[in-house]
Amino acid sequence: AQSGETPADIPATWAVASVDQIAGEKLIGLVRGKAAQNTKGQGFPYIKMNNVTTAGQVTSEGLVFVQADSDELRRYQLAAGDILFNTRNSQELVGKTGLVRDIPANSVFNNNLMRIRVVDGICAEFISEQMCSKTFRDQLEQVKRATTNVAAIYGKDLFPLSLAIPPRREQEEIALETSRLNSL
Repeated sequence: AQSGETPADIPATWAVASVDQIAGEKLIGLVRGKAAQNTKGQGFPYIKMNNVTTAGQVTSEGLVFVQADSDELRRYQLAAGDILFNTRNSQELVGKTGLVRDIPANSVFNNNLMRIRVVDGICAEFISEQMCSKTFRDQLEQVKRATTNVAAIYGKDLFPLSLAIPPRREQEEIALETSRLNSL
């Protein structure tokens, strides 16, 4: 579906909402250049775009660390259930989306990622899975902006995109079944 359109093939008990409507909080991450990053474990774990997989996971593989003051830590700290959306990357990888599940304590995230925290009544696992789906990625293709080396998806283009929203219990059941199938 194009932005704002209602998909014809969703059940009558489902709704259509924009990314903006389900996102209680949207925040671009902490800026720390290469020189401020270390692999010696000094500072806080720094989740970057390479830590978000195309399969919707957020990993701590190849983790680097950065310094952050207490205000930055409070503002950029990740929690289980956060969704990370890759706003800048290569043409093929921009738009990767991952759900934060099991990462080191006090992890913060990079400025090539947007943290989305969903509103009450919405299952983050379900939204993350949907944002990884071909249907949603097709919508992203329509709003990508690209140069020779870098592609970007800006919030103003992401926020109006459509998501199908079933009742909360169905969201949880679908997310659980999808997770089970992905583990196979």
